Amino acid sequence: MEITIEGEIFLLDISSIQPSQFYISESKLEKIGNWAAFGSIKIPVVLINGLYAATDGHTRLKWAQMAGHTNVQVYIDIDDLSNYIPHFVNEARKRGIYNVADMPIISEADYAEKWHKYCSDFFDNANKKL
Repeated sequence: MEITIEGEIFLLDISSIQPSQFYISESKLEKIGNWAAFGSIKIPVVLINGLYAATDGHTRLKWAQMAGHTNVQVYIDIDDLSNYIPHFVNEARKRGIYNVADMPIISEADYAEKWHKYCSDFFDNANKKL
């Protein structure tokens, strides 16, 4: 894989981007459909063990994939998220999520129950270890 400079925008095949999240909120996806234009979609990624992993923008990524796009604009995320993103990536892979096509679209209630609870529990446990 090509190493890129922080801040540079480049194209990646959507199917090659590893999610760091497990679910897509149906209501968030519907809202994106009201404003999204493909050229405006840019996804922050980090490089973890040779994989580009999305740190945010999973719903936008899903929208692009569902709209039939094969590539999406990405940039290297310069925020220091790498301390927990590898854990989320590993957990996603354990759950069979290797790209955005593997991410189920769920109701907002299920999203809050499953994803928000997972994140809350993870960060609560991480803070207890500090």
